[in-house]
Amino acid sequence: MPCLLFLLLCLTSLPAFGQVIPDEIEESGPRTFFLVPTLAYSTDTGVGGGLTALKTYHMDQSRPSSLRASVLYTSKKQALTSLSLDHGLPNGRDRLTLSLRYVKFPTRFYGVGNDTSNHDPESYTPEYVRALALFERGLRWNFRLQAGGYLRNQATVKKEPGGLLDSGAVHYPRGRLDAGPVLSLLRDTRDNTLATRTGGMLMARFWGFPWQDSGRSFNSFTLEARHFFNPVGGLVFAFQAMLEDSGGDIPFYLLSRLGGDEFLRGYEFERFRDRSMALLQHDIRFPILDTIGGALFVAAGQVAPNARDLFSGDFHIGYGAGLRYRAHSGDAMLMRFDYAKGEDADRWYVSFGEAF
Repeated sequence: MPCLLFLLLCLTSLPAFGQVIPDEIEESGPRTFFLVPTLAYSTDTGVGGGLTALKTYHMDQSRPSSLRASVLYTSKKQALTSLSLDHGLPNGRDRLTLSLRYVKFPTRFYGVGNDTSNHDPESYTPEYVRALALFERGLRWNFRLQAGGYLRNQATVKKEPGGLLDSGAVHYPRGRLDAGPVLSLLRDTRDNTLATRTGGMLMARFWGFPWQDSGRSFNSFTLEARHFFNPVGGLVFAFQAMLEDSGGDIPFYLLSRLGGDEFLRGYEFERFRDRSMALLQHDIRFPILDTIGGALFVAAGQVAPNARDLFSGDFHIGYGAGLRYRAHSGDAMLMRFDYAKGEDADRWYVSFGEAF
C-alpha cells in the first residue's frame, strides 16, 4: 500500500503524533486522545479526505500503548479503513499488536519482472481484508522475538478485458484467501521509529502460508538492516539494505515489490514485482532553519524470479531531494516533502515520517 501522503488540515495537531511540547506538559499534562481530520494526495490516490483517531495510554512505560482508527476515501474511489492496537503488558517487556484493515483500491498493474514498462499499465481494482496479530517478547541486548499470525482475503473486483489479469498470465488474478504464521527476530536500537537520528535495526522475518481456499502453500523470507549515524548537530546519515525471497504457489499481488514512497522513490507504486527483491537506500538528512530540514537521497533496487539472479541484472536507480518540517524544534514527528527521479519518470511525495 503506498503512503497516502497525509496532510493535516490543522498543522497545530502535529504534536499529537510526536512529543508533547513543554508548555502543554506544564499546564495540563500530556494529551492522550486526538481526533485529526486529514487530506490526502498523490498521483496514485488523487485527492482524498478522512479522519484519524488516536488514543494513548500506559504513558509511564518507555513505549506508550495506543489504539488507532482511521478512515480515508479518495477521488479515485479508493477506500481504506484500519484499526490497530499496540498494547504494552504490565511487565514492561512484552507487547501485543493487532491490526485489521479493509481496502478497496483501484490501481495499476505493470506486469511481473525487472524490465516492465510504465507506458501502458492496465487498471484493476483489488478489494481485501487483512489481519495481523503479533506477540512480542523483549529479550536481552535489545533483541525482540515476535510470533503471530496473518490473514489476507483478496478479490479482484474489476479488471481490463484482454489484459494480463484477464488472460490468466499471472498467478491468482481473481485473488484468494491466504493465512499462516509469522515469526520475526529483530534487534532495534533506534531512538525514534519515525524520524531516527541514531541507532539501528536488524530484522529477520518468516511468513508462512500453509492455508488457502484454493491452490497450494507458499512462504516468504525478509532480511533487513538499517543504520543511522549522527556525527554532529542535526546531520544524519541513514542506510537501509533489504532482501526478500519467496517460494511456492504465491499470488501475484503478494510478490516482492519496488516503487513508491518507501521502496525506491522515483518509480510508480508497485512498478516492479517478482519472487525476489534487493534494495539499497541512503539518505543524508540535515537541518536548515529551526523547524525546517532537508534531505538528499539515492536508492538502487531490482527484482528477480529467484535470489540467485538478484545481482546479475540491472539495478534501477532513483534519487532526489526534499524538505522536512517539524511542528516544533526538536519534535520527533515530521512532515516530509520529497521530489524523486527514476529512469523514465519523476514523482512527488508528501508524507509523515521518513521513508525508513
